[in-house]
Amino acid sequence: MIKKGFRFIPVITFSVLIIVMSHQPQPPHMELGFEWQDKIMHLGAYTVYGLLLLYAFLNNVHVILYTLFIGMAFGASDEIHQYFVPSRSAEFLDWFADCGGIIIAVLLFLLIRKRIRTRNDI
Repeated sequence: MIKKGFRFIPVITFSVLIIVMSHQPQPPHMELGFEWQDKIMHLGAYTVYGLLLLYAFLNNVHVILYTLFIGMAFGASDEIHQYFVPSRSAEFLDWFADCGGIIIAVLLFLLIRKRIRTRNDI
């Protein structure tokens, strides 16, 4: 059985990765060049982040509330951090995409949990 503390290693590692990427003056993904690409990148990254938060808090009764609060707060802090990085900006729509990713992760979690419970009831 994995000790509870080890469940936080992936989410902490991904948090550091997000911070490092946010501290870059010019994001590497900007070379692709389509209009909403950064929002899609935020949505995808924070879906993964949300899934990692869900995994970290899996055995906690408030897993969904913790994931929503921490994920959305971390997204907001990431945007505030980018405000102070040269050639970067803080954008509400980026934070909105971050929150969307967290919500997608929670919805996936609820869907999977429902399917597992349905299979166990058969």
